[in-house]
Amino acid sequence: MIKLENISKKYTAHNKEVVALKDVEIKIKKGFITGIVGVSGAGKSTILDLMAGLIKPENGLINVDGLIINNLNKNELSNYQKRLGIVFQDYNLLENLTVLDNVAMPLKLNGIKKEERIKEALTVLEFIGLSHEKESYPSQLSGGQRQRVAIARAIINKPEILLLDEITSALDQENANIIIKLLLRINQEFNMTILLVSHDLLTIKKICNNVYIIKDGIINDYIEIINNSKISETFDYRKEILGSDYV
Repeated sequence: MIKLENISKKYTAHNKEVVALKDVEIKIKKGFITGIVGVSGAGKSTILDLMAGLIKPENGLINVDGLIINNLNKNELSNYQKRLGIVFQDYNLLENLTVLDNVAMPLKLNGIKKEERIKEALTVLEFIGLSHEKESYPSQLSGGQRQRVAIARAIINKPEILLLDEITSALDQENANIIIKLLLRINQEFNMTILLVSHDLLTIKKICNNVYIIKDGIINDYIEIINNSKISETFDYRKEILGSDYV
């Protein structure tokens, strides 16, 4: 179980204090796909950065299976981050490396021998359906293919938790559906816990077990999509996600 408990985060911008998150409470069940949905600037990506240990909150605890992330020292944090896979909206692929070498990079950084990491990278590329592009460079791929390569790189170390930032927002619906099917397969075959932040409601509806709705740094609502449970107050996102019959 992952718990964000009473999390608050502030920034200073243009000599003004900006509240990114206020008293946020989130629970993410092991093996579930949990979504966080809201408009740009609502605080979604800040939650991912906190989960990844890239920033610390002013208040509250980030509890991952009893491990308090915001209290870890540098070495402990590094070990925790090895349990994560992260996929950013802009892919963050290395343009001077082939698809195969991009996917294998995490293994190289972990000191895995070349023969073994190439074998593992080929296996993952086969899993995502892009083994035929192993010698291609990122610039030669479509946006959907680049996103799949980024996912392959994120899962090659077999992480426990996969963090996804607006993973389908820049894609057309055909490519978005390919990504959705791939993520569902990853979740089902590896029992991988997935946290997805997005403003793409169609993706949220198709993939998530549950979803938190965030506005201005505050969690406004929570929805269990599978059970169609109605919990707490609502606004337009609930209607969009569940349909008018459940509002």
